[in-house]
Amino acid sequence: MKQITTESGQSIIDIAMQEYGTPEALVTICADNALEYDADLMPGQSLNIREPGVDVIPYRNDQIVAQYANTVINTHTSSIPVTPPSNVLPCFYGPGAAGLNGAGILQLAVVYKDKKAATLTYTADMQRLYYVYPADQGALTHIYEPGGYDIVSSFTAETVNLTIDGVAVAYIVRCLERDTYLTTADNFILNFI
Repeated sequence: MKQITTESGQSIIDIAMQEYGTPEALVTICADNALEYDADLMPGQSLNIREPGVDVIPYRNDQIVAQYANTVINTHTSSIPVTPPSNVLPCFYGPGAAGLNGAGILQLAVVYKDKKAATLTYTADMQRLYYVYPADQGALTHIYEPGGYDIVSSFTAETVNLTIDGVAVAYIVRCLERDTYLTTADNFILNFI
């Protein structure tokens, strides 16, 4: 085993991605370091990491999904692309032009979660706000703006097929029906439920 030192803001998922290339390795990291799956790492904390070629501990997908759904990958400290567990599809969000197509949707920011609920921050320059999630998660019942008003009726809903890992998957596209202008200082936080 080798030892690594954690950086500020790193999570167990970040370490799993950085050292093993897969979020499933969080089970191995937790077992090798006597950590809980939801443990907070401290900057400068030493962790035992298995050498390359040593198998990781078998895991249960429900353990991974439970941890991964509420974890934000710190892209500033993860040095390899984020690959989610196979049973968690990406959601997409961000500003875009009216009528954004499949290729445009795939260029939006990505978040991995196993439910449609999300709190997201937007900055737009005369664009529409999008939130795109797998159709099997069902309809959004509410979209709250910072003042607490439910603005779900201001978002159109459309079902499209997106190709994810070579497979066509039905997604629901929620789009603000009018262009909005938000500067960086006016970040718009929406709560999707």
